[in-house]
Amino acid sequence: MYKRPLFCIVFMIFMLACNLASNAPPNPDPNLFATLQASTPPVVFTTAPILPAQSASTEPTGKLALTCQISKEVSKEQICLVNADGSGYRRLTTEDDLRHYYASVAPDGKSVVYSAYNPPTKHFEIYELHLITNETKMLTNHFGDLNAPEISPDGKTIVFTRYYLDVNKPTSWLMDRDGTNLRQVVDIAAWDPTWSPDGSAILFASAE
Repeated sequence: MYKRPLFCIVFMIFMLACNLASNAPPNPDPNLFATLQASTPPVVFTTAPILPAQSASTEPTGKLALTCQISKEVSKEQICLVNADGSGYRRLTTEDDLRHYYASVAPDGKSVVYSAYNPPTKHFEIYELHLITNETKMLTNHFGDLNAPEISPDGKTIVFTRYYLDVNKPTSWLMDRDGTNLRQVVDIAAWDPTWSPDGSAILFASAE
């Protein structure tokens, strides 16, 4: 009389076990990872990886021309040159008994212009000294006492201060790079001229 209920219980347990087995996740295929790896295209970088930006160097560059007192006498000043970082200091002019001053480096860094006393003309003339060849050229001749020369940013023109007749009224002038085509900048007293960075204007000191 108990066989039918017992059979039903066993049958139900069997069916439940079958359902659990059917819902269990299948075992992974051992070749699954190999298949996925083969079917996945490799990643190719078409550009170089972006690296952190390098900080710009803060070391000064360029050259500085200056008046130096080799013999510690104002009347015998010379022109010297030094790198902007303080290295490479050297003397440029060699006339020990003559005064040199108001030096300025050319925009291309290849030469230096300055004023120096010239005994034959008895005036301070403007000179240009080429740093590679050490060749010196006198650009002016008996045009008064001249100083503060500075070459324009384009390298074609020189501005300078001229003292002539009235020492209390210096004037600013222009000339071509070779010393020709002299012309006055303004009619008022003007000295220590300098070029604007783009070469379109000239700044100068004046008491007027």
